[in-house]
This record gives sequence, C-alpha cells and structure tokens, in this order.
Amino acid sequence: MNKKNNTSFTANNFYESIKDNGSYKLNKDLLEKKFKSFKSYTKEDLQKVMDNEEKINKIMQNPKLVEYWEDVKLYFRMLRDIVTRKYRKVPFGTVAAIVCTLLYIVNPQDIIPDYIVGVGYIDDAFILSLSLVFTKFDVEKYRRWCMYD
Repeated sequence: MNKKNNTSFTANNFYESIKDNGSYKLNKDLLEKKFKSFKSYTKEDLQKVMDNEEKINKIMQNPKLVEYWEDVKLYFRMLRDIVTRKYRKVPFGTVAAIVCTLLYIVNPQDIIPDYIVGVGYIDDAFILSLSLVFTKFDVEKYRRWCMYD
C-alpha cells in the first residue's frame, strides 16, 4: 500500500517494538509514542484484520473491552468501504492506526498476554482508547458520510 521507511512502524513489527526489553510492563509514554508513529501497513496486514473479524468480535465481548465494541464494528465497516473503494476520504495514517490496533487486539501475546486472568486485556483497552482518540476526526467524518450514503 504505502512505501515503508525506516522511521515508520508497521503491524509486523509493532508487537516487538512496544515490549520493554521482553518485559510486559505497561509503559504509557512508550505506547503513545509508538502508536502515534503508525505510518504504514501492507495489504497482507489489512487482509489479516478482515480475516479475523469474527475472532476480534468475540474478543470484544471481554468485560474490559465491551465498551469499545460498537467502535470496533464501525472500524470494520469503514475498512470494508475503504477496501471496496466505496469510501476514499480517509488519510492513510488513520487506516494504518486502525489496522495496527485491530491486529494488536487479535494478538494474544501482546504487552500483557491475554491469557492472564483479570489483566490480560488492559493493554488492549489502552491501545483501543488511543486509537479512538487518534482516529476520532476521520471516523466521525465517515459516520456522517454513512448517514447520507
């Protein structure tokens, strides 16, 4: 999709880039810095997200994530409209942030592994909340566009 450069983070290296030397500490500043640097994704990344929609929707039923479920459903609707070129008014960085966020959610071995009862989805909720803030303007434009489409 977009030519990668050495300063951009992609979905493929996102997971490793936010681990703090192999530990699973939730470092808010590091997460925010890495998240804001999303600049690219590949067709394969996008396809992996679309292929895992059902799995992600199941993950979103977790009590730590359920408040974001409607937002994630809108993310998927937006991605489908982007893929089919029905909707084109979205910056590439916004799509990259959405794709990387959804790949992060589907990855069980993230900063705090999802299998750790009680806390495994806290980092997912944090990444989702960052994504929603980062993409708010473009998602709201898309939501308005949907009303008139």
